[in-house]
Amino acid sequence: MIPILLLLSVTIVIFVVYMRKISAEEADKRPLDDARQDPPAQIVSDPPAREAVAVASPPKPKPDPVQVDMRRLLPQQFVVLDLETTGLHASTCEIIEIGAVKVTLDESEHPSFQILVKPRKKVSAKIVSITGITQQMLDEQGVEIEDAMSQFIEFIGDLPLVTYNAAFDMPFLWAAASKSGVVVENRYTCALKRARRAFPWMENHKLVTVAAHLNAPDNDHHRALADSIRATHVFWHATKQLNMKVQWKKYGAI
Repeated sequence: MIPILLLLSVTIVIFVVYMRKISAEEADKRPLDDARQDPPAQIVSDPPAREAVAVASPPKPKPDPVQVDMRRLLPQQFVVLDLETTGLHASTCEIIEIGAVKVTLDESEHPSFQILVKPRKKVSAKIVSITGITQQMLDEQGVEIEDAMSQFIEFIGDLPLVTYNAAFDMPFLWAAASKSGVVVENRYTCALKRARRAFPWMENHKLVTVAAHLNAPDNDHHRALADSIRATHVFWHATKQLNMKVQWKKYGAI
């Protein structure tokens, strides 16, 4: 009787050990099966984790990069101009002010030009609020566009032109010249494009923003001469920063 009970006990123990082994093998297989399935939805939808990176504040541009020979990058003389207009479209809007600075390399003083122009239509309240140029100012101090263009062409001669937004200013200038029976065929370049390349880290490239970074004069915003002076500072420092010769466009090309 005892041998039979002993044999039964051994058999039960062997069976229990065998069943535990089977369960362990099945448990080992389940992760392998699960790994072949699509990950849970919450993991798919979560963005991948990103490593924290310390970002330094952008450096201030150096106003005078060392050993840059501006005579290698710029012509001996050029004119920086700005226009104030009655709107955004050269085909339907008019110039109400022209401002310009004639820059000569190695000179400390540069002649300037400023003239108000009488538009054929009354200037809007919006333009008055932007520029500070009133209809009364234009009526009392302004000249006809033909006279203004004649004086401006005499000032610039055949010198290269710089404007802070050539895509805006040059069509206005060409349209005004056409209405006045003259032609402005001077080559030109865009100071805005140059500033974007020189200072890509700036929050925006409005003239007032870039000029402020360069400590340029901060007065009479949206007046043609003051904006021309600011554009001169920006163009000069951007050219130094890039240390690249300026590329000039031909008449009619935008």
